Amino acid sequence: MRTRLSVCRRKVRYKAREEAEAAAASAGLRTGLVLHPYRCERCFCWHLTSRTKGRRLPRPDPRAAGSTQSQPVRVDQPSARKVPERFVEIGLAHGEAAV
Repeated sequence: MRTRLSVCRRKVRYKAREEAEAAAASAGLRTGLVLHPYRCERCFCWHLTSRTKGRRLPRPDPRAAGSTQSQPVRVDQPSARKVPERFVEIGLAHGEAAV
């Protein structure tokens, strides 16, 4: 997602990823908020964000979690969301049409 110019102007700009990562770690220790550095397409500097929607997050290590998959998963994928039990019972689990 492209950063809006008004948002870019308000954010702190970091010249290097390492500098942004250090600032994110420092802020995390102070506030407990998890921040992630990203490269801005407008100013080509690094900013911090707390958003995770649309980010590719690595799956857990298969040796640690017992999972056999190691591919990244998108946070906003429908398959990543748990289907409410009542939808499964009436057959509306994965986009099936109601009759």
